[in-house]
Amino acid sequence: ACSSLAQYEVVVLTAESPEVFVADYGDFGVSHYSSKLIGEKVWQWGGADTHRPISFDIKVVVYRGVSLELVKRSFPVIPEQKQDYRYVEYDKAVSYFTDTLNELDAFMKTLSFEEAGEFYIYPWDIYNGALNMERKLRK
Repeated sequence: ACSSLAQYEVVVLTAESPEVFVADYGDFGVSHYSSKLIGEKVWQWGGADTHRPISFDIKVVVYRGVSLELVKRSFPVIPEQKQDYRYVEYDKAVSYFTDTLNELDAFMKTLSFEEAGEFYIYPWDIYNGALNMERKLRK
């Protein structure tokens, strides 16, 4: 009887689960690049005046080896609590980081030393986000 109950057990992931990496929106770099993958840096349900300075606490859940359904159930979007999650499968996140870093590297090579100094933070943010994700999800 005990084993038949296991099929009804509700499985929920947490930020500490080895199958997920919960990142801040900013860990994916500036929205010019990241919006293609995770949407704009505004709540997905709307309702905010985006012309006024406001902080949108948006998290990105990178997952590996589990279903999107389980991830969404574990990290639900709840507008009333201003809880906004975006979901990205691990391989898509790796491709995004790789492609974006290559694109930024090519762009930086076209700049003078002085011009490049103004943009150094963009590649660093994206590299740091990729490194943190890899440390958590590497298998």
